[in-house]
Amino acid sequence: MHPLFLFALLVPSLVSGQDYGYGGSPATTSAAAAPSAAAGGQLTVSVGQGGLLFTPSAVNASVGDVVVFQFVSNVHSVTQSSFAAPCSPLQGGFNSGLMAANTNFTLAITATSPIYVYCEQTTPLPHCGMGMVFTINAPSQDNTTAFVAAAKALVSSEPSQTGSPASSGVGAVATAPAAKASGAQSLVIGGGAVMVAIISFMFTSS
Repeated sequence: MHPLFLFALLVPSLVSGQDYGYGGSPATTSAAAAPSAAAGGQLTVSVGQGGLLFTPSAVNASVGDVVVFQFVSNVHSVTQSSFAAPCSPLQGGFNSGLMAANTNFTLAITATSPIYVYCEQTTPLPHCGMGMVFTINAPSQDNTTAFVAAAKALVSSEPSQTGSPASSGVGAVATAPAAKASGAQSLVIGGGAVMVAIISFMFTSS
């Protein structure tokens, strides 16, 4: 059998088996009910665990609860958006900024209205357009599913703008000032990710 023919057969299976250098599976939603916390309790959400995912993809929270986002791998963000524009920062919304692994971003819930969240990272792929979104107090599981679908529909036309780090938001506020990771980006080499920090003063000083 000709080598080129064998290569053509193997490529689709190789592509479908990877998650663009992040490992795990593409973003999907679960039929399970969104977790809830007792009043004044804490909910924990993993960011980037197993792929371009918020895990779980939805939670229900009461006023006074806190939602702790634990960044597990690569560089991601917790950026507030809206159901109508899943991959665009909401005016007046909170934004963690791009954050590296082993960091946390904590929100205190101030209202029970729906809160929509996405990852604004676009390197090397648009994370929101790949379905990396999250909801708090969505009206229903179907609403969360529709939000994910709306984000994925933007995969080829996701807005390139990103919001500035912001602690105050609509329905929630960060418990500590938000700050971008100093120019951190994610480069994919083979099947892994390499974190690169660009420090501008190295080029402007001396």
